[in-house]
Amino acid sequence: MKRLFAITLSLALVCAAPALAGLDAKNGELGFDLGYTHFDSNVSDRGAARFNFRGGHCFTKLFELEGEGTGIASYESGFPEVVTALSIDFVNAVFNFHPSNKQVVPYVLVGIGHATLSIELDPGPDVDDSGVAYQIAGGSRFFFGDKKRVAVRVELSVIDETTFDQTSTHVGLTGGFTWRLGGQK
Repeated sequence: MKRLFAITLSLALVCAAPALAGLDAKNGELGFDLGYTHFDSNVSDRGAARFNFRGGHCFTKLFELEGEGTGIASYESGFPEVVTALSIDFVNAVFNFHPSNKQVVPYVLVGIGHATLSIELDPGPDVDDSGVAYQIAGGSRFFFGDKKRVAVRVELSVIDETTFDQTSTHVGLTGGFTWRLGGQK
């Protein structure tokens, strides 16, 4: 996990150099989020840590297509020890809104993806299953600095995934950073 974080942080810092301000057509973004997700009671009665890595391209000022990798995991000590992990790869349609304050860019998104839920028992068997996942979320980006190249992103999301022949709903809150990539028109 530490290695993944270091690689992600290094990549994000390297990409910050060519970033230009503005959320407009023909540019993109790269970012990561950390947060908390409350697992559906069908999956676990525990909350979980969450990590998102994402990148997107703005086709118009309003519409952005985004890819997102999400990892959610919780650990329960005791006998047996239980690790519950959910990994999802999403394709999101992001709709960005542009109020008069150019430092704040609120958005809503909908996404579809592939989910894998794994449950590891120690001692005991490890089980996993894959299925489809859907996401709906809303949040805002808060740009800062003279050229507004970097933003803090805050998001509330609801994920429905179908694994082990049941649909579960997970609610999450994340915060992270976004770096703008490409030029403005």
